Amino acid sequence: MASLTTIIYVIRHGESQNNVSDNIGGDPKLTEKGQLQARTVGEKLQNVYFDAFFSSDRLRTKQTAELVRLERKLAITTSEAIRERHYGILEGKLHYQLQGNLRELKRLVDELVYQKCEYYKKELEIETTDEVIARF
Repeated sequence: MASLTTIIYVIRHGESQNNVSDNIGGDPKLTEKGQLQARTVGEKLQNVYFDAFFSSDRLRTKQTAELVRLERKLAITTSEAIRERHYGILEGKLHYQLQGNLRELKRLVDELVYQKCEYYKKELEIETTDEVIARF
């Protein structure tokens, strides 16, 4: 009896404007370097057969998927369910701006990724790990 195997390739988006500017979250587009990175991955996978392409609905991830897909005639299915974590009130802030109390808040946010703390979740509007997983 033949064995059926499913292989899933998970590819991180190419460099985005927020990676360069050090912003938290948001929906930036890819930089030229990010576009090149995505094309390079696509070229390295050009001989791999794909049944489907999936991407979050964020601009940088859709751009990456389009560039990796290259000449393949496959649609890219997008979904909010595979977005990265939402960082609440910290979205759009620059890391270097997180000084004093805000830097401490950011530290707490990073800590909360691994803890279940409803108080901070409510105050900062940050998705819990359980909420991220529940999207699936």
